[in-house]
Amino acid sequence: MLQINPYFRISVEDALNHPCFAKIKKSAKEVVAESAVNIEFEDQQTDKLMLRQLFLKVCSEIQADPDYRK
Repeated sequence: MLQINPYFRISVEDALNHPCFAKIKKSAKEVVAESAVNIEFEDQQTDKLMLRQLFLKVCSEIQADPDYRK
C-alpha cells in the first residue's frame, strides 16, 4: 500500500486480506467510507521520507477529527 509508484501498489482489499493482518483483523469494525478519500499530495513528486511525513500528518489529522470512529 505504501509504494510510491501506484503501478506497484496492491489494492486495499488485497492489503486487508494479506496474511500479515490475519491475527489482528476485526471485520466487524470495518466500515466503508461514505465518499472517496482525497489525499492532496498524491500528485506531488515526493521521496520516501517526505511521503512518510505526509502520511503521518494525514493520520494525525484523521485521529484528531471528533467524528473519527475508533
